[in-house]
Amino acid sequence: HAQNDSGWFLNASDPQALIDSLADAETAQAGLSRSELERPDREGYALAAKRRLESNPAPWIVVLDNADGDPKPLLRYLPRPGTGQLVVITSTTDEWLRYVGPDQPQLDKVTSAEIARELGGSELEGLVRGRALMVYAFQQLLRSEPIEPTRVAADAPSPGRMPEEMEGPSALWRVLSDRDWFKRPHMRLCAIAAHLPADHLPIDLLEDLSGARAGTLLTLAERGLLVADPGTGWARLHRLFGAAILWNLEHDLATSTKGADLLESVALTIAASERACKVLRDHGDVRGVKLLLDRVEQARKRCAIGPELRNGLRNLGVVLELRGDTVASAHAYELLVALLTDTPEDRRILAERHHAQARVAYRNYKNNEQRLREGLEHAAAAHSVAAELQDEDNIGRYLAMQGLVLKELAAYPRPGESPLKLSVGALKMLEDAHAIRDRRLGPMKETHPEWARSFFNLAGARLPLAQAQPRQAEKHLNRAAEIYREVAALRRVLFSTDVHAQIAPCIQGLGLVAYYRALLVASTDAERSEQLREATHRLAEALAQWEEIEGPEDGAEAAKVSGYLFKVALARRAHPKLAYKSHPERDGARKLSGWAAPLVTEAIQELAIRHEVE
Repeated sequence: HAQNDSGWFLNASDPQALIDSLADAETAQAGLSRSELERPDREGYALAAKRRLESNPAPWIVVLDNADGDPKPLLRYLPRPGTGQLVVITSTTDEWLRYVGPDQPQLDKVTSAEIARELGGSELEGLVRGRALMVYAFQQLLRSEPIEPTRVAADAPSPGRMPEEMEGPSALWRVLSDRDWFKRPHMRLCAIAAHLPADHLPIDLLEDLSGARAGTLLTLAERGLLVADPGTGWARLHRLFGAAILWNLEHDLATSTKGADLLESVALTIAASERACKVLRDHGDVRGVKLLLDRVEQARKRCAIGPELRNGLRNLGVVLELRGDTVASAHAYELLVALLTDTPEDRRILAERHHAQARVAYRNYKNNEQRLREGLEHAAAAHSVAAELQDEDNIGRYLAMQGLVLKELAAYPRPGESPLKLSVGALKMLEDAHAIRDRRLGPMKETHPEWARSFFNLAGARLPLAQAQPRQAEKHLNRAAEIYREVAALRRVLFSTDVHAQIAPCIQGLGLVAYYRALLVASTDAERSEQLREATHRLAEALAQWEEIEGPEDGAEAAKVSGYLFKVALARRAHPKLAYKSHPERDGARKLSGWAAPLVTEAIQELAIRHEVE
């Protein structure tokens, strides 16, 4: 048994939902509010929660609910249970068996005899499909409505029209929606519930948004459509029922505009509600929020422009960024631009739109000069508007984005520019942004993950400067090393662990500092060897952390560190046969290229052999 007969019940409908659920558990332990944290910091606390579970020898139970998508992106957040510990995964996909093993116990299905006993016959067995959920739902329906099981079975959709697991919920929904007492407010309430997180439905919010009378939701719960707890004020709509409701509204009413009008109206109502969007921020998943955005976009083409549409698009843009979909967030803001006026509030939203476009460029187009330059223009526009409005909460954030994009643009200097000039400008912006955050956070700065992230950015900006200013390389590298050590120490305290996705980059940063010291600062063979060995050890330590963090298969971060190790290995292979200084002469570079090319070619050929074997 878990301590106090309790456990963690986590939403695993997509990676961000699982991150947020884990972060809730960890921030509650630390006395923080997850809603105040940006996405990278929420992931930081999520990984800390996972680490805390794995290092705790006491019994515990963790439930990963609604894990119906691809298991692979969730694996890095899946705690490994020890003796007396248990992870329960609820899923409709067998893909999990590839990762947890086919010998793991699975829940037994309800037998034919049990179905006949509970439902008074076998008429509904094909709709139950062995699920205890459907036995309960049909029991509630038959107890509350004067209807025979044969009538329920007759309302089932034709085989093959929808996924099999939705046929039972669809039959129950059709029976209810066909009753005389089932009116438009009931329909709207069900449609709203189907768009919101299944396990976090505030009863009063659903009735308020749908225009239904108090007690309407309880009427539906008594008939098996959902589960309600009036004492807590919360209801739950199983994901299969939610999917069945939406499928029927989309398909059965598709021959007229009635279904589309209802779904678009419901989506706009949800998006414009601050309280509903808080539920989406705290418990939603990306797929559900993007579905709302699609419907609101359709509504935008047909409805009158007004505050509901404006507020809805802005709310969805904010939620999508928090849920980790930068591109969809930027799209929501683009739909919003034509609705904005010149009021201070609308100009603040315009700054958010510029920042959203800059984020897309920085996160998705680092190898595209044109998109980076567009991103820099958006970042500068966002900062300009924030400065004009004296928006202290965002000035530093927008300035930091300018610095980050400019740092990437140093690889693409235009006439009149130079990598050095661009890199110096990027560092200045990042330092100014950090100073603003420093003042804004005040006494809490060194216990806040945002401050650590801002400080961390200053180290990375100094590495290209060390290469561009070889005479000042030692100064830049020493400062970068100080920052990496300080941030690593701070994050070990923040997250109460030594192995973490925000600590590993600090360790690999120290490895890169040692590598560049060997290339740019070391004056003797012994010093060069010492720094290259240090680089190897640090990067190997970082790689070991990523192996633990990313799980059974190497991910993007392990691949990145392996690339750094490859460069260090080449340098160690060349040394001391080929001495090199800050700027090797052309013949020295030519010798190094001539020596390295066969080794690289050999490695590529061996990889090709492996590919052919597979």
